[in-house]
Amino acid sequence: MFHRGIELLLAALISMISATLVLEVAFRYLLTRSLLWAEEFSRFLFLWMAFIGAAAAVGKGLHFSLRSLVDTLPRAARRAAGTASLLAVFALSLLLIVEGWKLARLAAPQMSTVLNISRFWFYLAIPVGGALMLLYLPEACRQAWREVETEPPASSQGEAVE
Repeated sequence: MFHRGIELLLAALISMISATLVLEVAFRYLLTRSLLWAEEFSRFLFLWMAFIGAAAAVGKGLHFSLRSLVDTLPRAARRAAGTASLLAVFALSLLLIVEGWKLARLAAPQMSTVLNISRFWFYLAIPVGGALMLLYLPEACRQAWREVETEPPASSQGEAVE
């Protein structure tokens, strides 16, 4: 249910960004008036979408990896590589939470140019994304270990079955 809620939130953010930009283009070219708030609002939404989307990608195991290299390794080495990767995601999550919170607090007194809201709300996306990554990490661990356990050894991959 949590995963589905995050996916719906991401879909809503993408829809809002798209609608805002289409509206801005329509106003600019059809009415020759620009919506001053549209660009800043779109950037705000995009920032939140990027960090929430990065967390959702952790849960689905969709982040960049060198699969072709890892798949050639023996099972124990694949397990070690997967564990190292997950530890790196854990460390990155903690870094995003701690340093993102510091950045958000530092930016709190600054107001956005057009929307006139505290920049705290922009930068809060960083620690929230890190926290969501931590919430998704157990599922990513289960997925990674399940893949290693169910995959055939590297030496038998790609062989023809008679």
